[in-house]
Amino acid sequence: MKRWWLVAILLTGCQRCQSAPAGRDAEPKATSFDLGMPEKVAAPAFSPLPSPQGYGLPSGCRFEGDVKRARLPEGRTRFAAAREQLDALALAHDTRAGFVEAASVQEAPWAELDAPPLMDRGSRSWLAAWTEPTAAGTRRALLWRGGHRSEALAEGDALELADIACHEDDCVVLGSLVRAAAAPGATWITGRADAPASTWKRIDLDLGGDEPWRPLAIASPSWAALVSDRHVALFEVGAERAEKRQVLDAPHGAYDATFAAEPLVVAPAERVDRPCGTEEFPVVVLSASGKRHEIRTPAPPESVIARPLNQGALVAWVAPVSCQHLERRVVYVTLLGSSGAPASSPMAVADATGFALATRGDELSLWLLSGRDLSWVRARCS
Repeated sequence: MKRWWLVAILLTGCQRCQSAPAGRDAEPKATSFDLGMPEKVAAPAFSPLPSPQGYGLPSGCRFEGDVKRARLPEGRTRFAAAREQLDALALAHDTRAGFVEAASVQEAPWAELDAPPLMDRGSRSWLAAWTEPTAAGTRRALLWRGGHRSEALAEGDALELADIACHEDDCVVLGSLVRAAAAPGATWITGRADAPASTWKRIDLDLGGDEPWRPLAIASPSWAALVSDRHVALFEVGAERAEKRQVLDAPHGAYDATFAAEPLVVAPAERVDRPCGTEEFPVVVLSASGKRHEIRTPAPPESVIARPLNQGALVAWVAPVSCQHLERRVVYVTLLGSSGAPASSPMAVADATGFALATRGDELSLWLLSGRDLSWVRARCS
């Protein structure tokens, strides 16, 4: 869950990418596979705190209900949030895993703690996707919607998946370009959450050339972002094809992408491996129309998530509190306006080594892990 800016150089042009016809190279067979599931994790016992003291929110946001906290067992923990569900969390602890909702736990296909599948929730159930090697030396993308079986979604050379997103029950998986021989680009695979994987449609995002394009993020139900060593490409995806709308200069890579009034890309404005010094680290928000807005953080972010709001967007990241105290990590949040301009200064929410973020309308849920304590913050931003 990684899944964050520079003067943008806009490269014009439009490249059309057609949905893949039947019989094209690396088309998967309609096959399902048995799936072993880990034991279910115990549901965290969240209790309300007397007050939100010790937790911060950016200007324009306010706490919604109590801040809650749960004490987790000894051991290692990982977690991820559904994009649009404010009370749904995928949680793994050592060898156990599960989807936690309202103190109940469902099975989750999260077998390896440090290798989580991509996960999101539709209106009725969770979905997960991942890749695995095949006997033929290719990689197969698998889709799971419950039970103990997974379905083949795509197969290709060096196939990797980058993102998954559901809006209600319309879902998308974004991966590398599905080909018999690995090639730059990406593939947008979309379908209904309850439809067989064999009916999901594949739309290729192929820019051509030799620039090493790879998938970055699903910015919205109809926008995708690809990244290379120097640029970010924004594609608008329709029912049958995708059109390249813009290419932005991003010489230091990119963290994530989301959508406000237009697509927004969050990227580092300098090398992320630069020596840590006294100056703050610059992060930029790049818009599809070429606007550039800068955010400053004490040290380079280690993980960045961008999510939409009714009016604007939210960017959250975890980073050392300063270059002089690299061992102490803090989760920061900043509010963006609809143009991508910061509507607040970055706010330190709390000390934490990991976090997950979900938004819906003007509401957000933020989960924070510090030691064995898992905090749950609900808020509303306007």
